[in-house]
Amino acid sequence: IVDGMPGDKVSITQDENLINGESVGTGGLLLVNTLQKTPEDFIKTYIIPDKEYFFAGRTNNSFDSRYWGTAHHDQVLGRAYAIY
Repeated sequence: IVDGMPGDKVSITQDENLINGESVGTGGLLLVNTLQKTPEDFIKTYIIPDKEYFFAGRTNNSFDSRYWGTAHHDQVLGRAYAIY
């Protein structure tokens, strides 16, 4: 799910992911051992650059943007549809 757009502030903490101060997922960084890294390798705060997007899974075991960073608009394929 796209949770962060260009200009949004992302904060990755040990316990949750925040976009503009709003939680977009809890569970923290449970997969760091799988990547043979430490939580400190991923804990950070930054502004999403132009033409970049932050994707966040809704499960604790999602390898999403908290691990691999933002995706450039050229990497996004498909169409988005509003769900009511």
